[in-house]
Amino acid sequence: MKLKGANLLELSLSIAFALVVFAITLQLVQESTDRINKGFSFQTFQQSAFSTLLKIQHQNQWHWGSAASLNKILNANLPKESTITATNYIFSNNQWLASNNDSDATHIQIENPTFNKKLSVFIISSASKKNLMGSLTTLKLALLEYYRINQFYPPTHQLNYLTQTNILNNLPNNPYTIQDLNSTSNKNMTDWHYENNNGNITLFSYTHPQIQLTF
Repeated sequence: MKLKGANLLELSLSIAFALVVFAITLQLVQESTDRINKGFSFQTFQQSAFSTLLKIQHQNQWHWGSAASLNKILNANLPKESTITATNYIFSNNQWLASNNDSDATHIQIENPTFNKKLSVFIISSASKKNLMGSLTTLKLALLEYYRINQFYPPTHQLNYLTQTNILNNLPNNPYTIQDLNSTSNKNMTDWHYENNNGNITLFSYTHPQIQLTF
């Protein structure tokens, strides 16, 4: 049985219409999948960024000289293309001014251009027990990283091992002491008491020996 010309044309149009509908459906499915994947990626970025900023707050006397070492010691695990930047500010003539040297506050910002989003926190560098504990926490995280790499801690009084192995650029400053301005990797060594007793670690500052970290 032969199809008439009109029936053949209707069949061709139906097939063409079905193909168009199928192509549009595939496009919509792909767009929905892309939006869902981007949503999950943004959620991952947001969670890891918040976690990183919390770590920064807990160790807020960090020496913010290098984003590379910052990522290493924080073990931030931020999504690809995320960046961490630090901007120092001083308060002068009743206004906040950007500074390349000493700072009264530091603005830490995490950004990912994929989402055009920025998350940030301000760290105040005034002397306080909270900031002192932050410096001790910085040393603890660095020592744990050293142990992860070498399976043992540096010997007693040898915090310089942390800078010699590039885990830290510099040891953190005790906020109750004057910042050591020399450029050697062992700056601020005299701020801290470090004891390794068969793998049992004790850390404290010489200004506040009652505030200790043991692990």
